Parts: sequence; structure tokens; C-alpha cells
Amino acid sequence: MLLCPTHHTRIDHVKSRDKYPASKLKRMKRKHEGRFRQATEAIEAQFTDHTRAATVRYATSLRAFDEMFPEAYKLTDDEKGEGVAMVNAIADGLAGLTVPARSLLAYIVAADNVQGIAEVSRRTRRSQSEIRRIMEELERLGYAHEEREPDEGEPLGALKLLIHTPFDGWPFWDDLRNYFEEDPDRIEHIESVIVDLDFTLLD
Repeated sequence: MLLCPTHHTRIDHVKSRDKYPASKLKRMKRKHEGRFRQATEAIEAQFTDHTRAATVRYATSLRAFDEMFPEAYKLTDDEKGEGVAMVNAIADGLAGLTVPARSLLAYIVAADNVQGIAEVSRRTRRSQSEIRRIMEELERLGYAHEEREPDEGEPLGALKLLIHTPFDGWPFWDDLRNYFEEDPDRIEHIESVIVDLDFTLLD
């Protein structure tokens, strides 16, 4: 048992060592280690993956969403079932993102033009370095990226959406924006869908 010089001398001294049998020393050691174990466990408990606690409210019919499309593009009943499954797969994917990543994604989806990282920083009052850190998550998971070589007329560091794998080529973000833009009072619902994961708003 490793001790400091003072306590080591006291425990091993010829006049006092009988007061410290092995059983007593073990109890003292357990008590001392327990104080530090509790502190360590409290720190470890803070490292929780909060995305696991995300609650998704799934779409069931996409009825309201489908009404937005012209008659020629309306879904058959079979296609609606496939569409619901695809939208709910998108919902599950979003649930795996952190809240800051979902918030930035909602901002990019709702924007009516391509914005550069400097403009997004000014509008959201977040630093460019913080936005870049969040974009790393969105880019790694295939949702959006920062365009290092923007097209002509686009700002430097343009933040752009990607066609995510579960979308199967469907321009879902465009359709989502168009759906809510039909009523300007509902544009904030994009955040309710993407950040709060309330996909019932499409039913």
C-alpha cells in the first residue's frame, strides 16, 4: 500500500504499527478510493450521447405533403407507402445528428439563396470556426458541405446541401422548403421538422 512519508512512518513505526492491522488498512484504502471513484463516475456520466435520447414523431401518410405536388406528380397509394418509409428513414438519420448540426441544417434548408460561411456567421451570431466544426459533422454524414471552390456568383465558403443516401435521388430538401414556403407563416416549421424531428407536420 503506497502512502505519503508521514502516514507511512506512523503506520510502520514500532510503537504504533499494532494499531493498523491489514483489515483496518484495507478499509481505509477502500474509503479513500471511494471518494475519488464517485468523482470519476460523475465526470464519466457527463459524456452521454444525447442523440440516443432524440424522440422522432414519424410521418404516417404524407397526405398534406403530397397535396403540394401538381396532379401529374401525385403519389399512388403504393408510392405513398414507399414515400412514408423513405421520409421516416430520413427522420431516423436526422435523429443521429447533434442538435447544433440539425439546427444548422435547418438554417441551410430554409435559406432562399446560397450563403457563404461569413454571412451565415453574421446572421446566426456564431463564429465561423464554430460553424465549420458543425459543418464537419454534416459533411462527414453526407448532409451538407462547405464549397471550397464556389461556382461563379456564389460567395466564398458557400454552404450547400448534398443529396443524402436515403433520399434515393429525391430532392427532399427542396420539396420540404417549397411545402412550407406555400404559407410564409409556416416557414419556421422547417426547424420543427429537422430540429424537433416532428415529421407529423407532413401528414
